[in-house]
Amino acid sequence: MPQLMIGYGSLIDEASRRRTVPDAVEALPVTVHGYRRTWGHRMDAVGYIGATTFLTAVPDATAALNGVAFEMPEERLSALDLRERGYHRQRLEPGQSRMAVPPHDVLDADTWIYVRDPDELRPPDEQYPIIQSYVDVCMTGCIDIAQSHPNACGDFARDFVDTTDGWSERWVNDRLYPRRPQRDVPHAREIDTILRELLPDQFAAIRIDR
Repeated sequence: MPQLMIGYGSLIDEASRRRTVPDAVEALPVTVHGYRRTWGHRMDAVGYIGATTFLTAVPDATAALNGVAFEMPEERLSALDLRERGYHRQRLEPGQSRMAVPPHDVLDADTWIYVRDPDELRPPDEQYPIIQSYVDVCMTGCIDIAQSHPNACGDFARDFVDTTDGWSERWVNDRLYPRRPQRDVPHAREIDTILRELLPDQFAAIRIDR
């Protein structure tokens, strides 16, 4: 049976996921029920310049999130587990994930998602802020997916923001001196427009990282 992985953060972005899974070119937009995406996974400076709070997913029977599903070669699982250290890889129950494009089929495969327990969540703070370069990667992936499926999955980037909890004013704009590896942000204006509209208070509070 094929192995599928759900990406709901940086794994939505093709360039980001292919750094760990080079064959993961194709990804389909999906809706996953029973999980809530939130800011709450802290990591110290491992591959980054400075500590950061990342996205995670927690079990929540009332919630759903948008993301992508991509085929996962079994021999690459250990490399992805290492990348996602600190998370727990959990198998989805049948029917929890459904394609966001016609024919909207339930995914028929072993499907995995990386999660944290709710009591492990740690929200952003001054030492572990949200960083814009990570937001850019996630939302660039969302915009690219929507452009690949223009008539099928709606406004994927806005849905990403709307189905994410824990947005905080503890947020730094590190585009000039990124805490994650340097990359272009081709959709920067579109990303900022969405964030400014949907998260006006938090967006206004973003400080420049120095």
